Amino acid sequence: MSRPRQSAAQMYLLRAIRALIRLWLWIFYAVDRQGIAHIPDEGPAILAPNHVSYIDALLIATSSRRVPRFVMHHRFMRLPGLGWVFKLARVVPIASTKDAPEVLEEAMQAIDAALDAGDLICIFPEGALTRTGEINAFRGGIERILARRPVPVIPVALRGLWGSFFSLAHGKEFGGGWHGRLRAPLGVTCGAPIPAEAVEMDALRARVATLRGEQA
Repeated sequence: MSRPRQSAAQMYLLRAIRALIRLWLWIFYAVDRQGIAHIPDEGPAILAPNHVSYIDALLIATSSRRVPRFVMHHRFMRLPGLGWVFKLARVVPIASTKDAPEVLEEAMQAIDAALDAGDLICIFPEGALTRTGEINAFRGGIERILARRPVPVIPVALRGLWGSFFSLAHGKEFGGGWHGRLRAPLGVTCGAPIPAEAVEMDALRARVATLRGEQA
């Protein structure tokens, strides 16, 4: 599978969008970024964060020096007004085996090709947003990826997003209010890379939970 290429115009547009998102986050939130140096400046790796809200990817994309290629449910690619942004950012659409096995296989091939090309991939191992604020069990997608392409996995902990408008804390999508004030604290903490041969899902989840601490 060939690697998607970006023109100079597309790269400039992505940088402009990223700058606007970073400004928006700065206005509404005080973001504490720790351990970002664990993300390598080059070479393939997988980011494995907990999944709390619909802006998790934005927070990660504006915190990392390298913008990763995100793995996202294929239905989001059809969202009006956003689908073109996801395509521009080379998001990898994915589905479950039950939902669309052909999409899943295409995603695995695309992820493998991206890692082979030296890209940084971000995949949410829970597979869905938390509905309780706690970190759900990590599914086996990363292990399947590593079986084909052994690369380091970087645990990433997001905190401060539970209870926000973008979380499911109020029992429905976009059902809550803001945190109650501007500049509410958020956190992104990256741990040291874990070699592919040492990655195990329960241990990876425990590492992310430790990095997160008590604040969801």
